[in-house]
Amino acid sequence: MVYKLIKTDNYLLVVDDSVHPYDSSKVGNPLAHLPINGSPILEGVDLLPPYSRHQEDGLEELAEVNYPIDDWTEEQCLVRRLAFKAGYKKAREKYKYTDEDMRKAISHAYKQARPDTEYEPFPLFHQYPTEFETEDVLTPSQIFYPNDVPYSSPKTIITAQGVQWVGKYK
Repeated sequence: MVYKLIKTDNYLLVVDDSVHPYDSSKVGNPLAHLPINGSPILEGVDLLPPYSRHQEDGLEELAEVNYPIDDWTEEQCLVRRLAFKAGYKKAREKYKYTDEDMRKAISHAYKQARPDTEYEPFPLFHQYPTEFETEDVLTPSQIFYPNDVPYSSPKTIITAQGVQWVGKYK
């Protein structure tokens, strides 16, 4: 199922359907949330999975900024960009590096490799998704009583922080 996300200063929220989607002053009961800007986790409210603003958008441009064609041959650039993107994704997914961690690491590596060159660190992207699509599971009533009205619920996992929905940002 696809849920609309409401962005506040401190959270991305999935709220119940009784809340008007265009009136953020009437944020109702959150069904799931993602703390942003260092905000605390809301007790008793399911979590959304971690979100990387670099999951898809901007990674190609980031690779191009770090490996411009004028520095290497086109083939060398392609190989370096592919390796850069693979390493970046691995650091974000496996090691849970934040955008700021990645920015600092890339800036430091660039300064080490080219100490005589001015380097402007890459910008952080501040676009948040507007929807979250859950992986759904059938409820027991749908499994045992197939003539009932179909009803599914978001698939969840248990993490150290609490119950987390499974799905993807859109």
